[in-house]
Amino acid sequence: MKRTIVNLPFFALLLFIATSCSNSASQETTEENEKSTPVENGFTPYTDNESGFSISYPNDWRIVDTLVQPMMVFVVIEDNPDTTDMFSENLSILKIPNRGETIDAILEQNVNAVHQYRPEYKVSSKKITTKKGLEVGQVTMNFEELGIQLETTSSFFVRDTVIFSITQTSEEKNKSEYLPLFDQMVHSFEWLDH
Repeated sequence: MKRTIVNLPFFALLLFIATSCSNSASQETTEENEKSTPVENGFTPYTDNESGFSISYPNDWRIVDTLVQPMMVFVVIEDNPDTTDMFSENLSILKIPNRGETIDAILEQNVNAVHQYRPEYKVSSKKITTKKGLEVGQVTMNFEELGIQLETTSSFFVRDTVIFSITQTSEEKNKSEYLPLFDQMVHSFEWLDH
């Protein structure tokens, strides 16, 4: 059976189509500017020097190719051997140019675009919070894709001329199981100083 991966980036009009691909079509990335080293505590640190960030992800998840979307700089999915599970929980990062937008404006633009282009998606929360001393905008949405009820949360971090959008997606019925993993991944996100 094929498993579905849905990445739902919310910024800019070009990014509002859910992407589905099978588990077998995904390939690991092997670029020189990217480093993954297993560590204890169940998480693997990942550094992307070119894009300027680091993050940690669960050891039993895997990095997949991001060539589908040029602004997508990182995707990691659960590597679940259960062939009856039709969905792979995942986390993706987009690096988007910022032209001086505030977190509040970014959230508002994304919610408006979703209402316009994907009215079947339901915005369940929109908030500005702080993570590790950084202001973060978050939008959570619920929707059905290929018969699967999903929940996705995008966290927007702004630094100078760059916006990083970290999007986590899981089946609604499993969200409480995956929330601690997603929180740990998002909290591990750091900018690299160049």
